[in-house]
Amino acid sequence: MTTIVFGAMIKGSKVVLYPQFNPQKTLETIFTESNVNLVAVPPILHMITRFAPKDAAEKHHLKYAVSGGGPLPVDVCRAFQKKFDHELLEGYGLTETAPVVAVNPPGCNKIGTIGPSLPYIQVDVRDEDGQSVEQGSVGELCVQGDNVMPGILQKSGSHP
Repeated sequence: MTTIVFGAMIKGSKVVLYPQFNPQKTLETIFTESNVNLVAVPPILHMITRFAPKDAAEKHHLKYAVSGGGPLPVDVCRAFQKKFDHELLEGYGLTETAPVVAVNPPGCNKIGTIGPSLPYIQVDVRDEDGQSVEQGSVGELCVQGDNVMPGILQKSGSHP
């Protein structure tokens, strides 16, 4: 709701909502509406790519295409970009962060990553003892910023 509806309203964009996902209706919107900002979860992006006609790159009116709500498989990203000749940006967030933490910026997309954190949001990857880990190491992603819902810290049993 925050990224799709409110984001569009702030920009003065038209919002098209369907009661149920339908790849053909979604494609029709992408081909007929102007300056389309498509924000979707990876399975929907996969379906849109599968159902899109071969000339989708010439027909679409995509301004931005963003994936969120789960990891974007690299093959889905590459297939979408090939079919539409348009970059697909991946981001990351969660309800408790209202909801975006990081997103690849247009023109600087690094496929297979969530991109840099948004301004004024601090992120750190920590080990089981709550200590910061070296870049490239596995750990828990910790987020700090005004967008983080108050009262969450240490309520789930995880580290600060």
